[in-house]
Amino acid sequence: MLRRGASIALLAVAASTLAACPQPTLPLLALGRTADGRPVVHLRLCKEYQPGLQLRTDPPDRFGDILWRVNRTVPSRAPETIELGVVPQGWAAEALFNVSAAAEPSQPAAPQPSPTGPLELQEGVVYRIDVFAQPPPTPLHFTLAELEQLGPDQVRTDTVMTRAEFDRKAADAC
Repeated sequence: MLRRGASIALLAVAASTLAACPQPTLPLLALGRTADGRPVVHLRLCKEYQPGLQLRTDPPDRFGDILWRVNRTVPSRAPETIELGVVPQGWAAEALFNVSAAAEPSQPAAPQPSPTGPLELQEGVVYRIDVFAQPPPTPLHFTLAELEQLGPDQVRTDTVMTRAEFDRKAADAC
């Protein structure tokens, strides 16, 4: 009986230890740029999913303005490169709501038009890219200056690395 109790206790400790292990951040996300400098997001999913992706400003004193949001229309796990502001094939733009345009807090805000082309990023603004998937990834923060510092074959996650290194790490994480 004592041996059985010890086995159960050992299993409980092992289960709690495994539950405490951090889950890998999925999907894997990196910022890059096209040959002419437009921002792109490299997205890797480790399982078939129908994610959403948004770009917003990220001031520390408020939620931030959502500038662009798209949703995958069908589940996929294929790696993708998405130019910010351009709706890729297989994705749909989501109408955005301009909160500051509402005259009264009780009145709904007017929808903004869906994005139709490259975004104009501004100096001194912190941007945040969110991907909505399970488990949720860590958001990616960047400024225009950080984007402009990227070389032609570099991407930025929490650090700067080559695109090949990112692809290798993404494949290893899956």
